[in-house]
Amino acid sequence: LQESSHWSALFEHLECCKDVCDRFGTRLAVIPSVDGEDGRAVVLREVSGETMSNFEDDDDDWELSPELLAKLRASQAEEAAEIGSIESDDESTNYVESSDEDILEISKRWVNAVISDAGICPFSVNADRAGLPPGNVRYQVTRAPDAETAYLAYWNEVVALMSATDAEIATTLLVLAHPRWIRNLEEFETLGSTLGQALDTQGLGLDADLQLVFFHPGFVFRDGRDRAGEDRAANFARRSPYPMINILRTEQVRAAQKGLPTALVYQQNELTLAGIGADLLESMLKDRDWKPLDGKKVDRKQIEVLRLAQDLMKNAAAADTDK
Repeated sequence: LQESSHWSALFEHLECCKDVCDRFGTRLAVIPSVDGEDGRAVVLREVSGETMSNFEDDDDDWELSPELLAKLRASQAEEAAEIGSIESDDESTNYVESSDEDILEISKRWVNAVISDAGICPFSVNADRAGLPPGNVRYQVTRAPDAETAYLAYWNEVVALMSATDAEIATTLLVLAHPRWIRNLEEFETLGSTLGQALDTQGLGLDADLQLVFFHPGFVFRDGRDRAGEDRAANFARRSPYPMINILRTEQVRAAQKGLPTALVYQQNELTLAGIGADLLESMLKDRDWKPLDGKKVDRKQIEVLRLAQDLMKNAAAADTDK
């Protein structure tokens, strides 16, 4: 952080994070300091007064008539519903198990049944092994009730991944097991966009080391297809029992993309998920029970995309052994 470019990028990233935080940017300020003996430093300062989100002040420029205020509130409510807030009265949708062990077990059952056995991720061997070359899959559960706590959990997992070898941790799944993130897809996506900004070369430039994939119970592809109708089964490639952040190694992602075009993977996933059926996939996700898929593991030798991926994993594992 002693370099000016990194210093600027850090504070640009923190500015992005304010949009989703509860306290940071409203009651907690981050101030750069260059006066310390160790050079650059970050000062955290508690601030008082009205929050930035409170527009009820004495400025006449912000005064609205009751009619306009009602229209504004109605518009905001409609926009929230359209963008993807998935708040529901259905307790089975928003319920979070009390035990982290139960959450891990459910998460792994989903990975085994949908991601691995159905071949949705060609480079997933099972819930505990994936990658190119294959290595261990790390799982971590956070009960983060706000973005600040979620950021802490995320960066802890980044450090853990970057401190380990590919074999020790090939990839990480951070599970956000809190109703706040389950109910609100839009807020989860906003959180994800700030993490993505840190990867961008205009941000912290971490894209050389890390790539991210996001999963959510209400995920919807925005690709112009009828993802709310007859093509909706494809959404379940990214619909998980809880919101999840998949932290991947860039080197492995690029090797996978070089050996296996992403478009072919998407096409195969559409066929596979359509074959299972959107209604069954939705029912299993709601119940967090994938027993109907027991014994229906795809034959990777019979599907070209999966056969190619299997060969790539074998070659990568052999090359890794020879190092």
